[in-house]
Amino acid sequence: GGLIERPVSAATAPAVPAAAPWRPIPGARAWGVNALLASGGATYVASLRGAARLVGDELTALEGPGAAFALAATDEGVAIGYGQGVLLPGERLLSAFHGLPGNQALALATADATLFVGTPSGLGAIRERKVRWRMATGDEKLPNPWVTALLVHDGALYVGTYGGGVAHRAVSELASAASSAAVPALERFPESERWKVNPGGLVAWNGRCYVATDGDGLFRASRDGSRFERVPAVLPSRRVTALTATPQALYIGTDQGIAVLTSELE
Repeated sequence: GGLIERPVSAATAPAVPAAAPWRPIPGARAWGVNALLASGGATYVASLRGAARLVGDELTALEGPGAAFALAATDEGVAIGYGQGVLLPGERLLSAFHGLPGNQALALATADATLFVGTPSGLGAIRERKVRWRMATGDEKLPNPWVTALLVHDGALYVGTYGGGVAHRAVSELASAASSAAVPALERFPESERWKVNPGGLVAWNGRCYVATDGDGLFRASRDGSRFERVPAVLPSRRVTALTATPQALYIGTDQGIAVLTSELE
């Protein structure tokens, strides 16, 4: 358990050495890490022991209601997704009581002064510290209400769901909606309709959106963005559990090990 750190550079990106020089971060403030975010000179950690802030080697616990699952940088600071709702900078906690589709905030993303919130019961939007709208079970605006991943890319919000694949919509259309009735339905990618997108399983690399699925492998958007296609790479497993990108490489975590792409495969 806990948090560990390994330096990554262009020289080390092509492969993970067999005896990589891992350096442990002292302290027990983080265990079962769900998300990491670099912001304002610090690294924020969302874990099953709550949220924490890492500066240098000092890991400081942050006040919160319990296990933390997601992080997002806003103009006012870092928003944290908990099992009980979203804690905004300034200690305001918004939950289903305030209009979100559910309490457990599994995914967060920001754009156009709007914080998008993914929960197992749907998608919500927070603007000016208030819930402005939600898409929930039964309204057919989502391919599946279990939202696990969010990504703002090329002017659109991409929404990954567990069992309904990926959908998207222009951020401008979503951010300007003033009510649940006014928010437009997401546009679906039919080829993805049965994918189980894993938490945090959307990332942008080299100008394209990549998707980590639970059992179907790794996919990426086509050059024109109209569809998703399988990445032509042999991975340790088709259960892709984590993605992270640097300018030099795309790191792919699976339940059987790690793979690294250093250039796009055509």
